Amino acid sequence: MLLLNAESNSNLMQEPQGQLPSRLTPLNLLRSLMHLRSIAILSQLAVISLAIGWLQMQLPMRPILGLVGLLCLWNLFTLWRLRRSRPVSTTEICLHLLLDSAVLTGLLYFSGGPTNPFVSLYLVPIAIAATALPTLAAWGITLACVSAYSALFYLHEPLPHSHVGNAFDLHVLGMWANFILSAGLIAGFVSLLARAVKQRDRALNTQREQGLRDEQILALATQSAGAAHELNTPLSTLAVLISELRDDAATPASLHADFDLMAQQVELCRSGLRELVDQSKNTTPQSQTVEDVLETLRERWQLLRPEMALAIDNQAAESSLLADNSLSQALLNLLGNAADSSVTAGKTSIRLQVTRTGRSLLWLIDDDGKGLDADQDKPQGLGVGLSLSNASIERLGGQVSLSNRPNGGARATVTLPLASTDASA
Repeated sequence: MLLLNAESNSNLMQEPQGQLPSRLTPLNLLRSLMHLRSIAILSQLAVISLAIGWLQMQLPMRPILGLVGLLCLWNLFTLWRLRRSRPVSTTEICLHLLLDSAVLTGLLYFSGGPTNPFVSLYLVPIAIAATALPTLAAWGITLACVSAYSALFYLHEPLPHSHVGNAFDLHVLGMWANFILSAGLIAGFVSLLARAVKQRDRALNTQREQGLRDEQILALATQSAGAAHELNTPLSTLAVLISELRDDAATPASLHADFDLMAQQVELCRSGLRELVDQSKNTTPQSQTVEDVLETLRERWQLLRPEMALAIDNQAAESSLLADNSLSQALLNLLGNAADSSVTAGKTSIRLQVTRTGRSLLWLIDDDGKGLDADQDKPQGLGVGLSLSNASIERLGGQVSLSNRPNGGARATVTLPLASTDASA
């Protein structure tokens, strides 16, 4: 009976000790079974010593220790198996649960069979199978446990007499311990399953929100493509007219600088439209150095916002990342938001710092504005430009976060992964 108590402890601990609640994958389940079987072996050896030393039971030690030794060998094999690259299948999990059930059957055979109060521990592998395995495999484990339980009615050895206490009292004590274990097992499994369901619901909600946002961005991209095609002709016309007006002899020389600025702005719009078309044709990110990305960013920023100074601190000049034209536009949108915030506070400069941390690059954009409101702590919902920037950066494997700086102003943090070769170095 006490030997089965140890076995029940091991099975009970499989659920809290393992990594089943968040991801019921075969690999996590096999790793959990290995760790918990190790605890079961130690518990069984301790209970064997207790049964012999305190209860003075004449147990058949050779077969009992043989079963414990079998678990030791099987756990060593499991450790070797986890170090292999071959994926873990549900068939392997079924074999492990069948072996645990067979060991439980052996312990029950040498300790009273169905009269042992811990015989209901057959429900443990059934519960694990029903939780983590396909329906057919779960029914197979159930049939095996029911068959073994039924066979114990005809094949078992009586529980040895204890020289300490009354046999009936020990049986009642075993029923009490079994109830505690069963209650803990049910509560643990139900809570873990509820946690797994909540995590799945959160993931589904996140995917649903991302799907809705992607649909909005797709609709906006379709409209942008049409607008780009329509704007190309008038922009070309404006460029020709500006050039003619500037070169006209009747145009005062004092207006030449204004015409040059107008020509630059028109060319900036045309280059943006060309990039939009090129990006739609080629969406495969290419490896670029941080310095190359920053150089493109400097040129475009000087044309876009010449009145706003941009201080760049590049601490990752030798690093590279996978990027396309959308990255520059996304960063320009974030810089534009920072510039607008600084203008409201009467400032004429913003800052961009690039650092490397682990396998990622951090792009920190700081402004001197009034900071974010309490309801503006997420990229979503802060405008089309920021939403597009967030979508573009997520497509490159990164993310955007906004926060207030302690000394005032806001900070936009862009996290992007390094290129694979750079990250391995």
